[in-house]
Amino acid sequence: MTGLNIQFLAGDIVPLSPWGEGARRTGEGFVGGQEVRMARCQAFIRILRYYGTKAVGSIVKFLCKTKVLDGTATFPLFRNGRGKGPSCFTLHSSLKKRAAFTLAEGSTHVAHFGDIRQAAFTLAEVLITLGIIGVVAAMTMPALISNYQKTVYVNRLKKSVSVIENGFKMILADDGVDKLTDTGLFSTFSFIGGGAVNLKFAAYMDKYFKVIDNNTVDLKNYKYLNSVGPGSNPRSNFILEDGSYFMFNSLYNTPTSLSEENCKKVKELGGNFCEFAIEQLYIDVNGSKRPNEFGRDLFQFMVSNDGRLIPYGSKDAALFEEQVEISSNLHYWRNSAADSGCNMKKRGTGSGCAARVIENGWKMDY
Repeated sequence: MTGLNIQFLAGDIVPLSPWGEGARRTGEGFVGGQEVRMARCQAFIRILRYYGTKAVGSIVKFLCKTKVLDGTATFPLFRNGRGKGPSCFTLHSSLKKRAAFTLAEGSTHVAHFGDIRQAAFTLAEVLITLGIIGVVAAMTMPALISNYQKTVYVNRLKKSVSVIENGFKMILADDGVDKLTDTGLFSTFSFIGGGAVNLKFAAYMDKYFKVIDNNTVDLKNYKYLNSVGPGSNPRSNFILEDGSYFMFNSLYNTPTSLSEENCKKVKELGGNFCEFAIEQLYIDVNGSKRPNEFGRDLFQFMVSNDGRLIPYGSKDAALFEEQVEISSNLHYWRNSAADSGCNMKKRGTGSGCAARVIENGWKMDY
């Protein structure tokens, strides 16, 4: 508790030793019974902050008892804070509850506390503010939730495409062939009708995909993007470990191919595929969970004979279906108002929405 500095009005800095520890010479004055040069009783504030509130009474009496002669104050020895004489301070009880405080010079700042209530909000202002926040939240939250859900669908679609393509590539690699229709997978059947369950085919699939069940799903339980759903339309379904579905329509053990002439046209128009192993493969990214809607959680693909998933309604798929310029090709999702479309302004099924999502950088912008 040594080395306390007090800035007096006269400009003197006086280090104070603890009271009762004897005298110590500092500057032009002494502490502990000696004279100390000072100006006013404002030193009380600094001393009080240094020694704590328990010495309030003693400090007040101690400081205000002294005589001030020619700028010099005489301090008596401190004896348990017991002094005589009147106090020049009126001690408020609230000061005893504070470990330290800062008193501005004079008492001009006391009036500030009377104005604190002016900074508070009225109940009406609070209610109006909450009402505005509620209105803004009601306007923005649906859009935020919708955008979040779209992101979830797209991320799951990307994962499903990767899983299925990797499975087909492993089948090709293990069999040492370039075409799916030449693999052991396609040797397990000659034809599988829509919705039928072929146990040999299912067993072969289990080796390359994390399949937990194989059943039949009817597309009548789904709806199109902007119209009613299809009627009864069963599909052979495989349920993967993450809960997603991938379904097939009718399967043949021979590829669907274009003639040499039409394949040449496809290449000239910028297409890449003239042969597909599977014409219709559906991916439901969240399985039985809603919304069960084309273009939202259900997407349609074609599977090339080299094991790649080609979005239905994409440029490659459109050119395979019709060998005409893509700008006028009605099988391209941008132009189609029918099965392969993905346009909210045109009546279509939404079957081409996987093409739209992937072409737009894996974004669901509809």
